[in-house]
Amino acid sequence: MRVELIPFALNRYGIATEDIRAALQSGTANRPKGDVEVNGERLQVYTTTGMANGGKSAADYRNLVVGWRNGAAVRLSDVAEVQDGVENINTLGLFNGQPAVIVTVTLQPGANVIETVDGVRELLPSLQEALPDDIRLQVTSDRTNSIRASLHEVEITLFISILLVVLVVSVFLRSARATFIPAAATIVSLLGTFGVMYFWAFRSTTCR
Repeated sequence: MRVELIPFALNRYGIATEDIRAALQSGTANRPKGDVEVNGERLQVYTTTGMANGGKSAADYRNLVVGWRNGAAVRLSDVAEVQDGVENINTLGLFNGQPAVIVTVTLQPGANVIETVDGVRELLPSLQEALPDDIRLQVTSDRTNSIRASLHEVEITLFISILLVVLVVSVFLRSARATFIPAAATIVSLLGTFGVMYFWAFRSTTCR
């Protein structure tokens, strides 16, 4: 149900939007109508009548009293247009020109962005199986592509750096043993650095 308030009508009756909200909240509250005590036990009684349980269309809400003016009841239909439907006409989601529901996944503090995205992608097939055949799940935007590309560039740069160190040492010293020592030292130092970074959890946690 969608309630579209009429500002001129609200001004004429002197009713604030907060009054409308309070009336809708109290009028649709699902509260017990009473209780029954049996053998020391108290059972709450609910009914299926009224807007809290039985209101299923806009017509059930149009006569809701939202205020009193000059001894007469002001109903919701006097100050608003009440229509059936849950669609929000002020927003629209499109993907490749087709109507879509956009779902944005955000990270919790301290989460690893790549692990999060990989976990979401692993769940997509099972989620697709649970949906009707006319609904399709597709990834519209993946910000980890740039992060993965940056990590790949770092790996290539490290490999090229190690290779250049080995070649330069080999050219100047012209000894296989002398070349092996700096090559092994470079690899060990890098592994030690990565070990310390992993131990202290220096990993990517944001997506920018």
